[in-house]
Amino acid sequence: MIRKPRTKKKVTRRDTIVDAGIRLFARVPFADITIASVAREADCGHSLVYHYFSNINNLYDAAIQHVSELYIGLISHLKKVKTTPDIIMIGVISRLIDGLNTNPMYAYYLNLFSFEHTMSPLNDTVVKVQNEWVSFFTKIIRGAQKAGRLITTLTAEEILNALQAIFQGLVSAQIFSVKTHSKSTLKAAHIYLPLLKGVH
Repeated sequence: MIRKPRTKKKVTRRDTIVDAGIRLFARVPFADITIASVAREADCGHSLVYHYFSNINNLYDAAIQHVSELYIGLISHLKKVKTTPDIIMIGVISRLIDGLNTNPMYAYYLNLFSFEHTMSPLNDTVVKVQNEWVSFFTKIIRGAQKAGRLITTLTAEEILNALQAIFQGLVSAQIFSVKTHSKSTLKAAHIYLPLLKGVH
């Protein structure tokens, strides 16, 4: 499995407020989010939210910056990995499923960059990260197909769209689940095995 070295970071009150905003951005239309709703979600006073963020747009930008560092760091790591494209794809799928099963915020982080949000402001970082991931994984999938390791009955774009749809379903189920920390019952192998040649 492909893993990026993890460093422990002390969680600050600002981080707690940013995570509260990220949860709200996933569940509530952007125009309906207020400083008061962020304070309730973060379980703190309005003044503490205002101490760090003058308005919801500032909070949104901070959330994008926070999560984009995770995505950009991972993709930089993946570009340096010396292995076959199919192994990179399997490793990423496994890492995403592992993240959904172990980190209660992971679904929200994926949601922030992966899907459109009602009335959220246009953010160049979101577009840049989305384009970089799509370009990188389309190249990885094509490389695996060329090497004869992935099915070719679908194009690289169709495979990527299918993977995105699967993860969108998993993320939405986790975010809107009645249970607080619903784990995915889908295993990584359930996703990548149907795409590999010679394992059907």
